[in-house]
Amino acid sequence: MAIRYLLNETIEFIPDTRLLRSLKPNSPPVSLNGPSSRCLELLLERRYELVTHQQFYDEVWGDEGRNVPANTLYQNIALLRKALKLAGNESDEMIITLSRKGFMFNEAFSVIESTVEHIDGEQIQTPIEEDIAPVTTSFSEVNALSVDPSVSVATMSMPTAEPLDSSHKKMLTQLFIILIVLLLSALLGWYLSISTLFSVSPYFDKYTTVRTQGECTVYSEKGASSPPSTEIKIPDNINCKETPYLYARHSRFSVTGSIIACESPFAKNSAPLCVAYFTVESNKND
Repeated sequence: MAIRYLLNETIEFIPDTRLLRSLKPNSPPVSLNGPSSRCLELLLERRYELVTHQQFYDEVWGDEGRNVPANTLYQNIALLRKALKLAGNESDEMIITLSRKGFMFNEAFSVIESTVEHIDGEQIQTPIEEDIAPVTTSFSEVNALSVDPSVSVATMSMPTAEPLDSSHKKMLTQLFIILIVLLLSALLGWYLSISTLFSVSPYFDKYTTVRTQGECTVYSEKGASSPPSTEIKIPDNINCKETPYLYARHSRFSVTGSIIACESPFAKNSAPLCVAYFTVESNKND
Protein backbone atom coordinates (compact mmCIF):
# COMPACT_ATOMS: atom_id res chain seq x y z
CA MET A 1 0.00 0.00 0.00
CA ALA A 2 1.18 3.53 -0.78
CA ILE A 3 0.41 6.93 0.76
CA ARG A 4 -1.64 9.28 -1.42
CA TYR A 5 -2.07 13.01 -0.84
CA LEU A 6 -4.72 15.17 -2.48
CA LEU A 7 -3.63 18.81 -2.44
CA ASN A 8 -6.37 21.44 -2.53
CA GLU A 9 -8.60 18.86 -4.25
CA THR A 10 -6.75 19.46 -7.53
CA ILE A 11 -3.31 17.79 -7.35
CA GLU A 12 -2.50 14.18 -6.46
CA PHE A 13 0.90 13.29 -4.97
CA ILE A 14 2.07 9.73 -4.34
CA PRO A 15 5.56 9.81 -2.75
CA ASP A 16 6.46 6.30 -3.93
CA THR A 17 6.15 7.41 -7.55
CA ARG A 18 7.55 10.93 -7.04
CA LEU A 19 4.74 12.15 -9.32
CA LEU A 20 2.39 15.12 -9.18
CA ARG A 21 -0.86 14.61 -11.16
CA SER A 22 -3.45 17.22 -11.89
CA LEU A 23 -7.02 15.95 -11.65
CA LYS A 24 -7.90 18.00 -14.70
CA PRO A 25 -8.49 15.92 -17.86
CA ASN A 26 -5.58 15.33 -20.23
CA SER A 27 -3.03 16.76 -17.79
CA PRO A 28 0.33 14.93 -17.92
CA PRO A 29 2.04 14.03 -14.65
CA VAL A 30 5.03 15.99 -13.36
CA SER A 31 8.05 14.06 -12.08
CA LEU A 32 10.04 15.30 -9.07
CA ASN A 33 13.68 14.59 -8.34
CA GLY A 34 14.45 12.63 -5.18
CA PRO A 35 15.25 15.51 -2.81
CA SER A 36 12.30 17.64 -4.00
CA SER A 37 9.90 14.71 -3.58
CA ARG A 38 11.12 14.03 -0.04
CA CYS A 39 10.88 17.75 0.80
CA LEU A 40 7.20 17.77 -0.27
CA GLU A 41 6.49 14.55 1.62
CA LEU A 42 8.02 16.03 4.80
CA LEU A 43 5.97 19.23 4.44
CA LEU A 44 2.77 17.19 4.03
CA GLU A 45 3.56 14.88 6.94
CA ARG A 46 3.96 17.94 9.17
CA ARG A 47 1.47 20.09 7.30
CA TYR A 48 0.64 23.48 8.69
CA GLU A 49 3.68 23.30 10.99
CA LEU A 50 7.14 24.81 10.63
CA VAL A 51 9.74 22.42 9.22
CA THR A 52 13.18 23.80 10.10
CA HIS A 53 16.24 23.75 7.88
CA GLN A 54 17.89 21.17 10.12
CA GLN A 55 14.85 18.89 9.93
CA PHE A 56 15.05 18.99 6.12
CA TYR A 57 18.75 18.09 6.23
CA ASP A 58 18.12 15.20 8.62
CA GLU A 59 14.98 13.79 6.97
CA VAL A 60 15.73 14.43 3.28
CA TRP A 61 19.49 13.84 3.07
CA GLY A 62 20.08 11.74 6.20
CA ASP A 63 23.74 11.30 7.15
CA GLU A 64 24.82 13.46 4.21
CA GLY A 65 22.75 16.39 5.48
CA ARG A 66 25.67 17.86 7.39
CA ASN A 67 27.46 18.51 4.08
CA VAL A 68 24.47 19.98 2.21
CA PRO A 69 24.65 23.79 1.82
CA ALA A 70 21.57 25.90 2.51
CA ASN A 71 21.26 27.03 -1.10
CA THR A 72 20.80 23.41 -2.21
CA LEU A 73 17.77 23.16 0.06
CA TYR A 74 16.40 26.45 -1.26
CA GLN A 75 16.84 25.40 -4.87
CA ASN A 76 14.98 22.14 -4.24
CA ILE A 77 12.11 24.14 -2.75
CA ALA A 78 12.17 26.40 -5.81
CA LEU A 79 11.96 23.36 -8.11
CA LEU A 80 9.11 22.02 -6.00
CA ARG A 81 7.15 25.25 -6.36
CA LYS A 82 7.76 25.14 -10.11
CA ALA A 83 6.50 21.57 -10.32
CA LEU A 84 3.35 22.39 -8.29
CA LYS A 85 2.55 25.17 -10.71
CA LEU A 86 3.08 22.91 -13.70
CA ALA A 87 0.73 20.44 -12.07
CA GLY A 88 -2.06 23.01 -11.82
CA ASN A 89 -1.47 25.10 -8.71
CA GLU A 90 -2.05 28.71 -9.71
CA SER A 91 -0.67 30.20 -6.47
CA ASP A 92 2.90 30.46 -5.28
CA GLU A 93 1.80 30.47 -1.64
CA MET A 94 1.25 26.73 -1.18
CA ILE A 95 4.72 26.54 0.41
CA ILE A 96 5.51 29.41 2.77
CA THR A 97 9.08 30.54 3.47
CA LEU A 98 9.82 31.54 7.06
CA SER A 99 13.02 33.58 6.84
CA ARG A 100 16.04 32.03 8.57
CA LYS A 101 13.81 29.29 10.03
CA GLY A 102 12.45 26.95 7.40
CA PHE A 103 9.27 26.24 5.38
CA MET A 104 5.63 25.36 6.04
CA PHE A 105 2.74 24.04 3.98
CA ASN A 106 0.12 26.80 3.82
CA GLU A 107 -2.99 25.97 5.88
CA ALA A 108 -5.07 27.84 3.29
CA PHE A 109 -4.75 24.75 1.07
CA SER A 110 -6.44 21.52 2.03
CA VAL A 111 -4.60 18.20 2.30
CA ILE A 112 -6.41 14.84 2.22
CA GLU A 113 -4.29 11.80 3.10
CA SER A 114 -5.29 8.28 2.04
CA THR A 115 -3.75 5.00 0.87
CA VAL A 116 -3.83 3.18 -2.44
CA GLU A 117 -3.22 -0.51 -3.08
CA HIS A 118 -2.16 -0.30 -6.73
CA ILE A 119 -0.19 2.34 -8.56
CA ASP A 120 -0.91 2.53 -12.27
CA GLY A 121 2.13 2.90 -14.49
CA GLU A 122 2.10 5.96 -16.70
CA GLN A 123 4.54 7.54 -19.08
CA ILE A 124 6.12 10.73 -17.71
CA GLN A 125 5.74 13.64 -20.10
CA THR A 126 6.92 16.58 -18.03
CA PRO A 127 10.09 15.63 -16.17
CA ILE A 128 11.77 17.73 -13.50
CA GLU A 129 15.57 17.44 -13.58
CA GLU A 130 16.64 14.39 -11.54
CA ASP A 131 19.58 15.60 -9.49
CA ILE A 132 20.66 18.97 -8.24
CA ALA A 133 24.33 19.75 -7.90
CA PRO A 134 25.17 22.15 -5.07
CA VAL A 135 25.47 25.68 -6.41
CA THR A 136 26.31 29.03 -4.89
CA THR A 137 23.43 31.48 -4.97
CA SER A 138 21.62 33.73 -2.54
CA PHE A 139 18.25 32.94 -0.98
CA SER A 140 16.69 35.96 -2.66
CA GLU A 141 17.87 34.78 -6.09
CA VAL A 142 16.36 31.34 -5.54
CA ASN A 143 13.02 32.74 -4.39
CA ALA A 144 12.98 35.08 -7.36
CA LEU A 145 13.28 32.24 -9.92
CA SER A 146 10.61 32.43 -12.61
CA VAL A 147 7.60 30.12 -12.29
CA ASP A 148 6.19 30.83 -15.73
CA PRO A 149 4.76 27.48 -17.01
CA SER A 150 6.14 28.23 -20.45
CA VAL A 151 9.67 28.03 -19.06
CA SER A 152 11.17 24.57 -18.74
CA VAL A 153 12.22 23.62 -15.23
CA ALA A 154 15.52 22.42 -16.65
CA THR A 155 16.40 26.08 -17.28
CA MET A 156 16.28 26.85 -13.56
CA SER A 157 20.04 26.93 -13.15
CA MET A 158 22.47 29.64 -12.35
CA PRO A 159 22.65 32.31 -15.09
CA THR A 160 25.68 32.16 -17.32
CA ALA A 161 27.67 35.14 -18.45
CA GLU A 162 26.61 36.54 -21.81
CA PRO A 163 29.31 36.67 -24.49
CA LEU A 164 30.95 40.04 -24.99
CA ASP A 165 29.78 41.95 -28.03
CA SER A 166 32.16 43.73 -30.39
CA SER A 167 31.86 47.09 -28.60
CA HIS A 168 32.84 45.54 -25.28
CA LYS A 169 35.75 43.73 -26.90
CA LYS A 170 36.92 46.98 -28.50
CA MET A 171 36.71 48.83 -25.18
CA LEU A 172 38.69 46.11 -23.39
CA THR A 173 41.33 46.20 -26.14
CA GLN A 174 41.67 49.98 -25.78
CA LEU A 175 42.00 49.69 -22.00
CA PHE A 176 44.67 47.03 -22.43
CA ILE A 177 46.64 49.24 -24.83
CA ILE A 178 46.40 52.20 -22.42
CA LEU A 179 47.69 50.05 -19.57
CA ILE A 180 50.62 48.86 -21.71
CA VAL A 181 51.51 52.46 -22.65
CA LEU A 182 51.35 53.59 -19.02
CA LEU A 183 53.55 50.69 -17.96
CA LEU A 184 56.14 51.44 -20.65
CA SER A 185 56.11 55.13 -19.69
CA ALA A 186 56.70 54.24 -16.05
CA LEU A 187 59.60 51.96 -16.99
CA LEU A 188 61.14 54.66 -19.19
CA GLY A 189 60.87 57.24 -16.40
CA TRP A 190 62.46 54.84 -13.94
CA TYR A 191 65.32 54.13 -16.34
CA LEU A 192 65.98 57.83 -16.95
CA SER A 193 65.93 58.61 -13.24
CA ILE A 194 68.37 55.78 -12.48
CA SER A 195 70.62 56.83 -15.34
CA THR A 196 70.70 60.41 -14.02
CA LEU A 197 71.33 59.25 -10.47
CA PHE A 198 74.35 57.17 -11.43
CA SER A 199 75.73 59.54 -14.05
CA VAL A 200 78.61 60.80 -11.88
CA SER A 201 81.14 61.50 -14.64
CA PRO A 202 80.41 65.27 -15.02
CA TYR A 203 81.42 65.91 -11.39
CA PHE A 204 84.79 64.21 -11.82
CA ASP A 205 85.45 65.88 -15.19
CA LYS A 206 87.09 68.71 -13.24
CA TYR A 207 89.64 66.28 -11.78
CA THR A 208 93.01 65.81 -13.47
CA THR A 209 95.88 63.39 -12.98
CA VAL A 210 98.51 64.93 -10.74
CA ARG A 211 100.85 62.03 -10.04
CA THR A 212 101.26 58.30 -9.70
CA GLN A 213 102.53 56.62 -6.55
CA GLY A 214 103.27 52.94 -6.84
CA GLU A 215 100.15 51.34 -8.29
CA CYS A 216 97.94 54.32 -7.39
CA THR A 217 96.98 57.12 -9.75
CA VAL A 218 96.12 60.36 -7.95
CA TYR A 219 93.55 62.80 -9.33
CA SER A 220 92.93 66.27 -7.93
CA GLU A 221 90.51 69.11 -8.57
CA LYS A 222 91.54 71.89 -10.88
CA GLY A 223 91.60 75.25 -9.10
CA ALA A 224 93.72 77.88 -7.41
CA SER A 225 92.88 76.57 -3.96
CA SER A 226 94.12 73.06 -4.72
CA PRO A 227 97.45 72.25 -3.06
CA PRO A 228 100.48 71.07 -5.03
CA SER A 229 100.40 67.40 -5.86
CA THR A 230 103.31 66.73 -3.50
CA GLU A 231 101.21 67.90 -0.54
CA ILE A 232 98.48 65.31 -1.17
CA LYS A 233 99.25 62.48 1.19
CA ILE A 234 97.92 58.98 0.59
CA PRO A 235 96.74 57.29 3.80
CA ASP A 236 98.58 54.09 4.66
CA ASN A 237 95.36 52.06 4.85
CA ILE A 238 94.54 52.53 1.16
CA ASN A 239 95.25 49.38 -0.85
CA CYS A 240 96.41 50.47 -4.29
CA LYS A 241 96.01 46.96 -5.68
CA GLU A 242 92.26 46.90 -4.95
CA THR A 243 91.42 50.60 -5.36
CA PRO A 244 94.20 52.18 -7.46
CA TYR A 245 92.30 55.29 -8.61
CA LEU A 246 92.37 58.04 -5.99
CA TYR A 247 90.28 61.21 -6.29
CA ALA A 248 91.66 63.70 -3.76
CA ARG A 249 89.83 66.78 -2.52
CA HIS A 250 92.06 69.10 -0.50
CA SER A 251 92.56 72.80 -0.01
CA ARG A 252 95.75 74.59 0.88
CA PHE A 253 93.73 76.64 3.36
CA SER A 254 92.29 73.69 5.31
CA VAL A 255 93.74 70.87 7.38
CA THR A 256 90.98 68.45 6.39
CA GLY A 257 90.45 66.65 3.13
CA SER A 258 89.05 63.55 1.54
CA ILE A 259 90.14 60.85 -0.86
CA ILE A 260 87.78 58.63 -2.85
CA ALA A 261 89.56 55.38 -3.73
CA CYS A 262 87.95 53.43 -6.61
CA GLU A 263 88.58 50.10 -8.26
CA SER A 264 88.24 51.66 -11.72
CA PRO A 265 88.24 55.22 -13.09
CA PHE A 266 85.00 57.16 -13.39
CA ALA A 267 83.59 57.23 -16.90
CA LYS A 268 80.37 58.36 -18.47
CA ASN A 269 77.32 56.61 -16.98
CA SER A 270 79.48 54.44 -14.74
CA ALA A 271 79.62 54.14 -10.97
CA PRO A 272 82.60 52.01 -9.89
CA LEU A 273 82.98 50.58 -6.41
CA CYS A 274 84.66 53.22 -4.24
CA VAL A 275 85.68 53.84 -0.62
CA ALA A 276 85.87 57.34 0.94
CA TYR A 277 88.67 58.34 3.31
CA PHE A 278 88.87 61.56 5.35
CA THR A 279 92.23 63.06 6.23
CA VAL A 280 93.37 65.59 8.82
CA GLU A 281 96.80 67.28 8.73
CA SER A 282 97.74 68.28 12.25
CA ASN A 283 101.02 70.03 11.40
CA LYS A 284 99.70 72.31 8.65
CA ASN A 285 100.43 75.98 9.20
CA ASP A 286 98.14 78.91 8.34
